[in-house]
Amino acid sequence: SCLKSIIIPPSVKSIGDFAFLDCTSLYNIIIPPSMEIIGSNSFDGCKNLNKISIPSSIKYIGKGAFRNCSSLQKIKIPTSLTKIEENTFSECSKLTRILIPESIELIENKAFLNCSSLNEIKILSPTTLIAKDSFSGCSSLKTIIAHEELITKFQSLLIEAKAVFESL
Repeated sequence: SCLKSIIIPPSVKSIGDFAFLDCTSLYNIIIPPSMEIIGSNSFDGCKNLNKISIPSSIKYIGKGAFRNCSSLQKIKIPTSLTKIEENTFSECSKLTRILIPESIELIENKAFLNCSSLNEIKILSPTTLIAKDSFSGCSSLKTIIAHEELITKFQSLLIEAKAVFESL
């Protein structure tokens, strides 16, 4: 695709499912602070998208929304979200750190699957529910920072990736 940069106008409240699927030339998108919904697979396969600022007005991000965004290096998850859907950030192979805000109650299965450069996860809430394979294939993982209550959720990762658990 030829689309390289997008500025979404403030009048737009939601990005539809599959809206920018496989826009491989897209490297920049500006989402207005009025946006509320990012649909499922909306940026799936945008391999050159290297940064995105998700406004705090976002209430929902659909499954696979940023899947296969292999150039995405960092992402700030807004506190307006309560759940990270299945495959939302899977295959984001350049993502190195992730901070899960206290507002997140659930991290779905495969949410961060095969984020091969992810080396640090920090989860602020002691009650976040974490699906079994949320972080599978995160082979560079070195540090998990979370409340002691969550250590059992990470046992297989601690062994698989030889990561260290640090208590908040």
